[in-house]
Amino acid sequence: ALGSNIFDFGVGLPLPWILFYIVRQEASIPIQTNTLYVSVATLVFLLGALVLLIKLWGWELKRSMAPPLFILYVLFIVESLLLDNNKDQFPQLVARRG
Repeated sequence: ALGSNIFDFGVGLPLPWILFYIVRQEASIPIQTNTLYVSVATLVFLLGALVLLIKLWGWELKRSMAPPLFILYVLFIVESLLLDNNKDQFPQLVARRG
């Protein structure tokens, strides 16, 4: 689980951006979302929760960790869907325009 996430963050996310830059030669790539700050904060929280769970289980990945990790994943998906579908109803959470 951890190895695939490291690969996703190290290769899977930057590779399309790098290819886009090489093809288009643009200095910046616009991201059209109002919920980016909330989603990033949630992912940082989930990373902390993952480390805490691994610590509580004696620094070993065990099958008994699956239910709490699955619940955290489902909560992240629900939050993302709610924020994306109801962004007009929650402007104080999602609107951070500078």
